Amino acid sequence: MPTRYKGKDEIGAWYYGFVEDNFGNTPTPTGNTTLRIGIVTEIVPIFDPEITPVYVLRDGAVAGKPFTLLSRKKNVRCRLTWIQQTTPSQAVYSSYWQHNYLREPKEASPNNFTNFFLEAKIKDFWLRFTGLKPNIVTIRSSIGEPQTWIAECIGKALSLATAKVCDNVEAEDTDPPWMWNDTYVQWRETGGTYADFPDLTDYEFRIDKNLKPNFIFNSVGSKELASLEEQEWKATARLTANLTSKDFLNYLLSLTSIDLKLMMPDSKYLELKSGKFQAVEPTIKPEDLIAQRIDYVAEDYDHNF
Repeated sequence: MPTRYKGKDEIGAWYYGFVEDNFGNTPTPTGNTTLRIGIVTEIVPIFDPEITPVYVLRDGAVAGKPFTLLSRKKNVRCRLTWIQQTTPSQAVYSSYWQHNYLREPKEASPNNFTNFFLEAKIKDFWLRFTGLKPNIVTIRSSIGEPQTWIAECIGKALSLATAKVCDNVEAEDTDPPWMWNDTYVQWRETGGTYADFPDLTDYEFRIDKNLKPNFIFNSVGSKELASLEEQEWKATARLTANLTSKDFLNYLLSLTSIDLKLMMPDSKYLELKSGKFQAVEPTIKPEDLIAQRIDYVAEDYDHNF
């Protein structure tokens, strides 16, 4: 009987951080521990070798067929979805993955982790990613649901293995996840005092680092990227709230500068600063409360992970 792998099989994901000078490295086995990001609910590995048919002038039976199939570049992606917990891991510098990988480019230093090695165990084999950097990080929650984190990552290489790379892996944490009622959003006119955002039912915060893969000519003939460079980043939010007044429509029309702050357990927060509403769309239906979907873009952001 063939093996059919299932989501209920023995599956796990662990990471190990590196500074920029060690971009794309793999940790040495002895004495190192790979760490958990949180309660991982989904892993989506993507490998695109950009296969391109090469057509040339040909005669006979092969006329019109490609001469060969070439790989242009090797593109590696990985989307990770997880639910966060408060209990700290063994990570160096900080207990949260977000501490290093939510940084702004201007905060980078030689001692900060910028990329990470990730290995995912799928029953009897391992996926190994090197040089992963989060391109887009999304945090969202709705009434009745746990807060969800999604990291859409770009990487250097993907390979398969039959064993873990490090001697030690961090054990599964049994602490409860952050639920919707453990978090809330505050707002203020820039420079004012924060207050709870009124009648909020859904939120989504998004940090887009706009990573640019850098491929270069090299002596070993590698088609893997050499680096991932951060470009103009963008911090945005989308909020859904019951319509209780015309205030947010006024803020949109008057282009008022607004700050938003997502409050989380363990005194953690993500703050989007000096932003403006770019859309306030009330949804008016006879059978429901009038909801307003509010899109927001910020000039700056900060966090305390």
